[in-house]
Amino acid sequence: MSSAGHVLDSINRIKYNRAIKEMHKARYQKIKEAFSDVSSRYHIFKDRSQLTPEQLKIYKQKIRTKITRDRQKAFFVSFLLTILLVGLIGYLSIFLFNYLRSSF
Repeated sequence: MSSAGHVLDSINRIKYNRAIKEMHKARYQKIKEAFSDVSSRYHIFKDRSQLTPEQLKIYKQKIRTKITRDRQKAFFVSFLLTILLVGLIGYLSIFLFNYLRSSF
């Protein structure tokens, strides 16, 4: 018996898998471009050597400022949510205490 059919089948499967891989890669790129608007908001440099030291310093400072602002925002939001949660727990405990006391 010959195994040429098996070899041909393997070759066809490899071709099919490569085609699927390329199709998924193209679809992934389309989805990535649709959801990412980074290219419209920021200028991306391929090489840091394109920048002068002054420009590099300015960009680093902007990045640090943005990171600091984001951390402060996250802290403020978590602080407000914590206060809200503590207030809600306190209100519910008082409400349930009065409700259970009046039911007995």
